Amino acid sequence: VGGSGAFGFGESDGNHITLLELGAWSAGTMPVSKGGTGNSSYTSGSVIFSDGTNLAQNNTNFFWDNSNGRLGIGTNTPTTKLDVTGSLQVSGNTTLKSSLNIGTGVGAEGGEMQLAYAQTGNTLSGTAVVVDVYQDRLRIFESGGNARGVFLDLSKAPSGVGGELMFKASGLVNTGSFVTLDNVKVGPTRTGAGGGYAGLSVGAVSTSFVADISGFFSINSVGGNTATNITYTTTASSSINGWGFTQGHQSTYILNDTTNSRVYRITLMIGASYNNNFISIERLF
Repeated sequence: VGGSGAFGFGESDGNHITLLELGAWSAGTMPVSKGGTGNSSYTSGSVIFSDGTNLAQNNTNFFWDNSNGRLGIGTNTPTTKLDVTGSLQVSGNTTLKSSLNIGTGVGAEGGEMQLAYAQTGNTLSGTAVVVDVYQDRLRIFESGGNARGVFLDLSKAPSGVGGELMFKASGLVNTGSFVTLDNVKVGPTRTGAGGGYAGLSVGAVSTSFVADISGFFSINSVGGNTATNITYTTTASSSINGWGFTQGHQSTYILNDTTNSRVYRITLMIGASYNNNFISIERLF
């Protein structure tokens, strides 16, 4: 298309638009679709469309207009939908300027995306971590093996996105070892619990803090105690309240870190021979 020179678009394989040649321009018309209209005008030296758009100066986009099967030209993002059959592979970073919709929903299954496994240190089965929607549940699980994973049942969640997810750390640890969360470390200790017993030890991971701690225990009876304004350092404490427990005994504590304005619930259950003691620490606030 053109007077002196040629400017052509060719469909090379049914899927791509190819710029064939660009030459000098003279007065005339160019039958290229712009926003669904054709026969826009141009002048010598640059492509100028009838609405004043300058191809060279206004970062004009070329796009394929599915609505009429023609090449579209415009400064605005096209509103037509791009349907891709098969795989779409994009290299580099991708920025989405609007919402991302995944899936259309089939039966009990909703949208799904798969996250590639790490190349090292991975012990999961299958090829990816799957994040999907199943009925009322948002699920995260391994794609192979026994499909180990977790789900969030949104039908049980409070209205107005008003609920919080808790942060938790837990483990089966021997005396002298710790479970940590934020700046708090807790573990079973024989120190200060009396001979043949174990209790809970509390310390700071990196920076000292002041806290109130209240606990209760269940052995053959129930008891409890509270301590306030206790300074915890990186050197872990002896057994809280001097309590001592044996296998199967459990105790629960609420720790209010007043230095950092954080509140935790800590659970301890003593294991056989004081090994594999269960510790759980949950951040409540």
